Amino acid sequence: MKNQVQIHIAGCKRSGKTTLARNLAPLLEQAGYRSIICDVDEVKNRIFGAEKVMAALPDTPESLEMQSIAIETLFTICIPMVLILGGSPIIVMTHLRRTSYYRGRDIAAQYSIPFKFLLVKAPTLEEAKLRAQHIRLEDQSDMRNFNNPKIVQSFLLYAKKIEGVYENFSESYMAVEQADPQEMAMNAFDYIARSS
Repeated sequence: MKNQVQIHIAGCKRSGKTTLARNLAPLLEQAGYRSIICDVDEVKNRIFGAEKVMAALPDTPESLEMQSIAIETLFTICIPMVLILGGSPIIVMTHLRRTSYYRGRDIAAQYSIPFKFLLVKAPTLEEAKLRAQHIRLEDQSDMRNFNNPKIVQSFLLYAKKIEGVYENFSESYMAVEQADPQEMAMNAFDYIARSS
């Protein structure tokens, strides 16, 4: 039996998806999985360069085009490559459409490995602002400056959209409530271990 799993972490921007992935990866490693984080923001920055990505405000045509190319790269290159090499990809992206869930699930089925979907609940606007103030140097999100009204508007829009997309969603997934980052990772790991 393969010791692989394909994990998708979804949620609005600044919800803690990347932090969850970083805290979840060592737990998976201890359980015998070779986890590799595939973050859409990192892929986007590698393809287009951080300066160009940071110059484009969220939700502009340029930003949306870069996001679309990065997502396609994740699904067509990154995920299959990690699986072929025996790893367990942890996909970090908003998953703003249910088609992303189904694409991920179908890829996992092709490789006969479990598919786990984690939907991180949105933080409050105040919490998102606080997180942006304490941004890590390696953080590659385009949601940095909450003094910009367009950033605030984009955050609120994404939070509402994600909630609407997965409202009444009948497929298998875990809703990850906002909590201490280590607690969120432990809860996610328990779900993955229990249902794999």
